[in-house]
Amino acid sequence: MDPMHQSLAISYIVVPLLLIPLYFRLLYVFHLKFSQLLSYRLMFHQGIGDILLMTAQFAAGISATFDSPMPFWLNKIFGAVFNGGYQSSLPFVLLLTVNRLIVICDFPALRPLLENRYAPLWIGLPYLWGFCLGISYLCPNIDVLFDLGTFSWQFSGDYGSWAQSVDFYAGESIIVASTVIYVFILAYIFLKKFIHLQRAGHAHVAIPRRNDYGLLLNIFLTYASLALLLLAFNVQPRISETKSASGVVNLLIAIRAGLDPFICILTIKSVRRVFIAKRRVDVSFVTTLRT
Repeated sequence: MDPMHQSLAISYIVVPLLLIPLYFRLLYVFHLKFSQLLSYRLMFHQGIGDILLMTAQFAAGISATFDSPMPFWLNKIFGAVFNGGYQSSLPFVLLLTVNRLIVICDFPALRPLLENRYAPLWIGLPYLWGFCLGISYLCPNIDVLFDLGTFSWQFSGDYGSWAQSVDFYAGESIIVASTVIYVFILAYIFLKKFIHLQRAGHAHVAIPRRNDYGLLLNIFLTYASLALLLLAFNVQPRISETKSASGVVNLLIAIRAGLDPFICILTIKSVRRVFIAKRRVDVSFVTTLRT
């Protein structure tokens, strides 16, 4: 194996080893301090899908490093874990965007949807989607396998092309729907800001608080990273079909899955304070939002 491909293979091992512990730390922070807020609960469960993806990528890295294909059924199981985890995390991107829409635009009729009694619905549907697809990948006629010839996960089997289409259109639909919602949110923010400035000194007009922007930025960057990944995934075959090109895109999939801890630390002060704390931070020192 040449040095380029050897480096890629090793990176499939190193990236999950570095990012998964950070992700577990982030999930612990979410569970410890923010479990009453729906938006953070959604991010917690989105993280589980990302961790499953990186775990399967780690197994692929071992196979690639030793240039030894996994046994078929082991490869098939890890393929189901890889794509099932990916598909379960996808709907959370859209649900978090809808969550920001309800909170920032403050629709009274939709506010009850943020109550804890509806949390199982918000959380359960993405898991059901990912679980059903993951189970389908274990069926005899659909395979998601790591291919040493391309350094990427490939669909195969009698219904492989169908499964690939579902994978493609699920991601595209979520990006399109999220984009429309973000356009609406931005228009709302700018309109409210304009009205606020026009009426300054006459009447108070509520606009999104400063703390809302950190969480909004975090969720937006998660959406943007997914959009860029899908763009790279779709453009790469048209630019280059080499093993190196597909291997790099496969590496980007794992990196994108593990980015959330860094995005949260950069954008949300209350999460950053708890994440990097050397000792347990008291609840009174953590500023939580109305989400």
